[in-house]
Amino acid sequence: KNNNNPEVLSYTFTLPKDLPSSDSAVFSWSWVNASGNREFYQNCADVVIKGTGSKSYTGKKMVIANVSGYPTIPEMADNYNIGVDRYNNADKIT
Repeated sequence: KNNNNPEVLSYTFTLPKDLPSSDSAVFSWSWVNASGNREFYQNCADVVIKGTGSKSYTGKKMVIANVSGYPTIPEMADNYNIGVDRYNNADKIT
């Protein structure tokens, strides 16, 4: 079975319009692997944001899963929506 499906390897998103401007921001993203050990991965990049001039932004807090004391996201077995609710319903942070 070929798991290199472009629908899983490519994502399009829009940054919120009310982000503050920054010449030195860190853009971070994380994911949990779909099969095998429930490993949590994260990556980041230095970015420049040309925002609206607001002083702060309230967004979703990073989800922690599959660590003692936190929710468990089970193997996805080709259902890539498993665990998405954890991200959609994440607490907010400013």
